[in-house]
Amino acid sequence: MPKVINSNWPSASMRTSRFLILNTLAALALVACSTQLVFSQECQDSPILFALKNSLFSSSAGGRATVAASGFSAPYELMWAPGCREYAFLDDGALWLGKPGNSPKKVAIPATAPWFYKWSPDGKFLAVKGEREACAGEQKDPLYDRVSDFFLVDADHLSVESISHDCRTSVLGWSDNSGQVLLQKAVTDELPCDPQKPPCATGDVQIWNRVSRSLTTLVTARDLNQEGIGTFDDIARWDSEKHIIYALYGVSYTGLTEVLAAMDDRTAHFLWSYRCGGADYAGNGVFRADMRVYDAVGMGFIWTSTFVDTEGRVLKPRKAAQALAGVGDEKYEITLTLQAPISATFRSRLTGQSWRFPFPSASGIADSVWTPAGTLVFETYEVSADTKQLKLEVWVLGPDQRTGRKLFGDAVANPGAPYAELTPGGGMFVNGEIRPRIPPLVLGKWER
Repeated sequence: MPKVINSNWPSASMRTSRFLILNTLAALALVACSTQLVFSQECQDSPILFALKNSLFSSSAGGRATVAASGFSAPYELMWAPGCREYAFLDDGALWLGKPGNSPKKVAIPATAPWFYKWSPDGKFLAVKGEREACAGEQKDPLYDRVSDFFLVDADHLSVESISHDCRTSVLGWSDNSGQVLLQKAVTDELPCDPQKPPCATGDVQIWNRVSRSLTTLVTARDLNQEGIGTFDDIARWDSEKHIIYALYGVSYTGLTEVLAAMDDRTAHFLWSYRCGGADYAGNGVFRADMRVYDAVGMGFIWTSTFVDTEGRVLKPRKAAQALAGVGDEKYEITLTLQAPISATFRSRLTGQSWRFPFPSASGIADSVWTPAGTLVFETYEVSADTKQLKLEVWVLGPDQRTGRKLFGDAVANPGAPYAELTPGGGMFVNGEIRPRIPPLVLGKWER
């Protein structure tokens, strides 16, 4: 399950679209810290996908958005496979797979609610986390109050294999050679710590080998707790050749503070760690780590980024930019000004040259995602004068060519909550409860 936190702050489901909040005199600016992606060559011409209401839309960067499929409930978690042969999404408790030009097909997973998946790096398999009917009366995960199992989906044959049957297994991620999956199995015995007060490990970390079909325990929750290490949330990268897993574990329940840690996948020995607000692999041996910093001027907290190499060393900004320039969004620092007129300013990290694009009628920006073609897709919204409707638009900006065009626009009923406070693709944490995602427009993402 994607980690759900108070949506005023970046969540795990938004790691491809992180933002840095800046206070500037009377204006509120927001800097996009999107995960830099090293896309495969096959993805260069892949269509832009997004879902709205009960339909799935497709469009090339220079074309119009057309309905690719309809008749769904409310598609979410829309993600291209690495290599972009096909894409996947979740809808109404089911997993769907689709290919460009063909109607998506429903995958029959023996679970009442598949609610999280990860593509294998070769784009051939999906590791799915879901809840089986047989788990209804089982003890729930002490942290997330859920029961789950691991299912393997063969994308080519649309076949499903139930790997775990214990109602306690969740998926963390794949090794870069697509041969292994890192899992977490919730413990049932009494914990020596409070799961609501991290760091507190609530599960054993296991490795499932897709080739040998073997399952081994890498490190137990007991050992993690003895080391003062919390529950693993995700993995930023798994280098199978060097046998190093770069994992993330939380040290605060809100998710505002995490630790990026390098761990040997044979001995579970921790090589180094770096405290941050979240991290992603940016490519070329560089990790981007978000940091929460107190802003004395605005009397609040802002998000900024540092860059860490595979040895845990912090890189100087220019050195990081040189290592990442030319791949994905690391070519630019993007500032989104949230004072009318809403605008996006792209500043080259190497040359310092800037280009600004004003959105004609937007009240705010809900989400953004970089495409393999080097364009940035924005979802903007405008609240009607009577506050009963939201006007949603999809824009495509090309900072290299300095072009911007509207791809799509439609009006929907106002969900009755500040749109900018809702978490795209996930949920929101309100008064101690997790509420489902309300905004109906979901942008498709691309894998590395």
